[in-house]
Amino acid sequence: MKKIIVVLSIVVAFFVQIASSSSCNKGCPDRLFYRIPYTLYPMKDTFTVGDTILLELNFNKDMADEIGGIKNSFPNFDFQINAGCERIDIDPPLAHTLDYLSIHTSIGSDSSASLPVSGVSFYRLVPVYSSEKYVFKCTFTVREKGGFSFGLGSTASTRENPLQFEGVCDNVPIEFGSHLANDSENNYHMLQWAANPAYHRIDAKRFSDYGGYCFLVR
Repeated sequence: MKKIIVVLSIVVAFFVQIASSSSCNKGCPDRLFYRIPYTLYPMKDTFTVGDTILLELNFNKDMADEIGGIKNSFPNFDFQINAGCERIDIDPPLAHTLDYLSIHTSIGSDSSASLPVSGVSFYRLVPVYSSEKYVFKCTFTVREKGGFSFGLGSTASTRENPLQFEGVCDNVPIEFGSHLANDSENNYHMLQWAANPAYHRIDAKRFSDYGGYCFLVR
C-alpha cells in the first residue's frame, strides 16, 4: 500500500508539473526572437579602400519579438553585439573582420576578438544606455579589396548558453538578431556571386534577420 501511495504521489507531481508548464507556455510562441535595429551609411554597392561606413544603433529598452509580438523590457542589458565581416569572393570564405575593417567609435565603446587557429575575428559593440535607450556610433574604414558580407549578431543567448531572464514568456528560448534599416538595399543578390555555393542557398529572410549587407571593394 505504501508503494502505491509513493507511485501515485510521483504521478500526480508529474502531471501537476506538466499542467503548470502548459499554463506558463499558454499564448507563447515556441521561441522569442528580438532584432536589434541599426543603420549603415552609405549603403553602396561598391567602395574603394580607405572609404568609411557609418554605423549607428539607437533603440529603446522595450522590444517586441518578431514571432508572436511578445513585448519585454531589457534595461541596462548586455546584448553582446558582435559586428562581423566575411570575405565571400574566395573559397573557403574568411571571416577576418579586423583585416577588412578598422573601427573608430565616437559613442559607446568597442573591443575586438580573434579566435585561435581559424583567425575568425569580430568587433564587440557596447552601446551607451541612458534615458531608457541604447546608443552607439562608429565608423568603419575599408582596408581590403574583395566581395564581403557584413552583419550584426548577438551572443547574449545561445543554444549552448541560453539567457535566463524574468519577463513575458521567459520560459521559452530567446534569441537576438538584428535589423538593418533600408534592408531592401542590402544587396542580398550578391550572395549569388560568392565563391562557395553554400552562400547561394541562404534564405533572404534569414539574411535579413541578422542584418546582412553585401558590398564590393575595388
